[in-house]
Amino acid sequence: MTKVASVMARLIVDGADRGPRFFIVPIYNEREMFKGVESIRLGPRLGTAPLDFSITRFDHVLVPHSAMAWWDENWRVPIGTITVVASSTHSLKAAAFIAGKYSMHRSFTGRGVEPIPIISFRTQQWPILNAVAVSVVMEIWYSTTVSQITNEALDPPIRHAFAVIVKTTVSRHVQRCVFEVSERCGAQGTFENNFMARVENDCKGVIIAEGDALTLCIRLFSELLLERYQIPLPDASESLLARHTVSLFEESKILLQLLPGGHRSQTFDTLVLPQAERAIEAMGHSMAYSAGVQRGLPKPILDIYECASIRRDPAWYSEKGGLTRP
Repeated sequence: MTKVASVMARLIVDGADRGPRFFIVPIYNEREMFKGVESIRLGPRLGTAPLDFSITRFDHVLVPHSAMAWWDENWRVPIGTITVVASSTHSLKAAAFIAGKYSMHRSFTGRGVEPIPIISFRTQQWPILNAVAVSVVMEIWYSTTVSQITNEALDPPIRHAFAVIVKTTVSRHVQRCVFEVSERCGAQGTFENNFMARVENDCKGVIIAEGDALTLCIRLFSELLLERYQIPLPDASESLLARHTVSLFEESKILLQLLPGGHRSQTFDTLVLPQAERAIEAMGHSMAYSAGVQRGLPKPILDIYECASIRRDPAWYSEKGGLTRP
């Protein structure tokens, strides 16, 4: 199989440094590596390992002028960012099903004669119901957002922003949910044939593939605070999750205005950037919840999803959301 690589290299024209650019470079064909290209295979990755990871070096490789990828050709970037999480919701559904079957089968015997399945305990029910609700809401929201990302009438930064929000929200939801249901399956949750340990490792790969989630969030969060463009969000009156999103951005914008050095100061790096992923994920929570409401999902599903999102930032919901301990 012939393969090509998207290589970032510094473009120098007549001695002038034009900065890093992407180049499409052929690596090898069915028989051999191309001249100047050296590739060293890395060890296998745990999980499904869909790719052959390697360290590839290029030594004086000649490419035509057409090899440089121009900005208008990078329409595929948001497509890749959102596509990488496409299978995550299905994996979460499978993990919830496996955990549910295990919980109905696994039982213990108390003082009575009849065995009691562990699914009868609320501590076993919650992680499974949480995973089911999250997977249902994420699936609906994902299909809704795909139409926005493929809408060429929207500016490229807006389309990429939607992709970043979806990737971050879906991957983090799946990561937390699979960890919980896997743990509730005891030792069975660690066995490869039960799928969940593999899903956990695949989710880690999704988080760093097609742009590391945290890095993407830092850039998007900074651009939104600087108001370089705006993302349409659900109104704050629509849900508690929407209020949370609006509040986080208002707090960060006020803090940014008070910083003497602006967004390039050390204080911005210390106080504002650590909020980036949480804020972007909050946007995803409110968008997903809104999509579920518009699609007419049952209220129990929406309530469980809302609880799952609230767990991400309990301090805000306690201090400003009006939620107290029962």
